[in-house]
Formats: sequence, structure tokens, C-alpha cells
Amino acid sequence: MGRRAIACASLLVVGVAGLAGCGDDGDGDDGDGSEATTTTVLRSTAEEAPVSPGDCGNVPRIQVGGALDPATIELVPCDEPHLMEIGAVFDYPLGPDADFPGVISVDGYATAQCLERFDAYVGAPYAESELDVLIIAPDEDGWDDGDRRIACVLYHVDFQELTGTVEGTGR
Repeated sequence: MGRRAIACASLLVVGVAGLAGCGDDGDGDDGDGSEATTTTVLRSTAEEAPVSPGDCGNVPRIQVGGALDPATIELVPCDEPHLMEIGAVFDYPLGPDADFPGVISVDGYATAQCLERFDAYVGAPYAESELDVLIIAPDEDGWDDGDRRIACVLYHVDFQELTGTVEGTGR
């Protein structure tokens, strides 16, 4: 199987970091023998990526440690070949008047929630799946615009095209 990656999306910060809360521990190893890489990608508001769970689509490129601009997601029917599928969409649990809790807090929450929701959507534990997760989450500018939305983007660990939904497949 290919290299595992959890990618976190925010505006203005692009970098590679370890899995734990999308912070950088410098070694890219999450302690269980599997290597985890995260990346932060461009995003400002939820309106730029109006996606829902079960949406399938294509983007110009998905790569470990690479950036995904959510505004470039081209939705396609799931029965057509595609590179990614939205496994979950949810809000960060702070109200509209709350101060931005910080990128580490938002990305850590997003990572934990996407991994927790993975099993229920795919029908297999994350560690045993051929799928990986890329996370889209608000940064401080998006937060200030009222964005609390987080999306979990699923794709094949070897970047193979998917045909059909991955929901309930146990892949």
C-alpha cells in the first residue's frame, strides 16, 4: 500500500508536518511505524468549496505533501472515474462570536473527527483501508468571515482513480 497522509487545509500556510494535531514534530512518524505527512493548503471561506458528503470529484492534482485548492474541485457523478470523494462535512463546535482557536486546534480537531468518521463512512478502519484522508478546514481569515466548515476528502493512497462511491465498501 502507498504512503499514508493526512492533509489539513488553511489559508496562507503551506508546509509539511506530523500527524499529531497537524503540528510539526519534525520526523513525519506518528509513532506506530506508519509514516504520516500533513500539508496545509489554500482556503478562505466555505463558499469556495460547496461540497457535501458523498460528492465525488476531480482536482488537478492530489499528492502527499502537496496543496489542494478546494476551489478547483470539479464535481462528477460517482459512477464516473474520479480522484476523490467527500466522506464528511461538519462544523467546528464554536459559535459565530468565538475567537479563532488557532490553526493547530482547528486542524487537530478536523483530523480527529475525520478519522473518527472514516470507519462509519467507508466501512473499514482507517489503518486497514486503501484510502487516505485530506482535510479542508478554515484558517483565521475564513474563520473571521464566519466559516466553521470542515470537509474530509477521501482518495486512494496510490492516487488511483475511483469508480463508484467508497461509502460502505470496506476499501
